[in-house]
Amino acid sequence: MSTINKSLFTVALNLLLIAWGGAYSTSISALPITWTLHDVTFSDGGTASGEFTINQSGFLSGSSITTTAVGSFTAESYIYPGNSINPNFDYPSPNTFQITFQIDYTHALSLDFLYTVDLSNPQINPLNLISSFECEGSYSCYTGNAANIIASGGIIRSVTSGEAMTPEPTALSLLVIGVAGAGAFVRMRPKKQWIN
Repeated sequence: MSTINKSLFTVALNLLLIAWGGAYSTSISALPITWTLHDVTFSDGGTASGEFTINQSGFLSGSSITTTAVGSFTAESYIYPGNSINPNFDYPSPNTFQITFQIDYTHALSLDFLYTVDLSNPQINPLNLISSFECEGSYSCYTGNAANIIASGGIIRSVTSGEAMTPEPTALSLLVIGVAGAGAFVRMRPKKQWIN
């Protein structure tokens, strides 16, 4: 094996190992992380899509989430900073957190997430949605109390499925480069000559 081939192989192997370790890193230094909503569906068939970012301190630093119109519900975009009034970010119980967005106190989206290991480890720990809902048409909407919302003339729909997840673009790109480098090394090796 020539010196150049050995060097190429070493570089490719190192990139592969770095990527493998990065994809499963659990260090808090991975924050801030942007999470993307995946397969979020409401009880009436509506959907929610978009993303939100958790900063280094573990709190919301930005969001852009859109819900679809179905029946009485209009399509809404919950943007922070933007049209959302003081988004509430809370850890109501261990391994859960809640983000509540409000628009003019008559439209709100409440997303409750369950996580099992570490918020800074998105590759192997997606956030599962629990007890989440969207409501509109009532001044009580922003309180998050379903009974008050309906009693005050509002409407509510609950989330039936969905999670938040995020790729590790740096780790994935290193993994691709490492595999490509290893492949290039294999192709560049001189073929053995057989003598009859």
